[in-house]
Amino acid sequence: MRPAFDNTTIERVDAAILVALSLEAAPLIEAARDTLQLKTPSGLKITIGQMGHRRVAIVTTGVGREAAVRGGQLTIEGHRPGLLVVAGLCGGLDPALARGDVVVAATVARPCGDSLTAHDPASVLDAVRTSPGACRDG
Repeated sequence: MRPAFDNTTIERVDAAILVALSLEAAPLIEAARDTLQLKTPSGLKITIGQMGHRRVAIVTTGVGREAAVRGGQLTIEGHRPGLLVVAGLCGGLDPALARGDVVVAATVARPCGDSLTAHDPASVLDAVRTSPGACRDG
């Protein structure tokens, strides 16, 4: 398999934020400054920009597990982020959450039955309000 990026095009970022839909990416892209739009041959949409003091890649992967995995792999390969964030609207279905709330997954359940536990996940966010939560993969 040929790499999606060659070493001459890698632009390392501090963080990459993966979302499924352009609707989810739009407010993130609006919040970024000095942006550059990229599109991979496979159709992955990437916006590189500055958010606060961090250089970020905002990646629209498409819907579904396979699209998210492919998008994550290509983002790691192409941009070597120090932090990988997966974001979306799903948590917005909880009526206890207000617009703009950030839910931080302390654990992620994998399809095989085991789980991953994050070490102090809230410490990486600059968010004002966070809610602890869990995420199910699949």
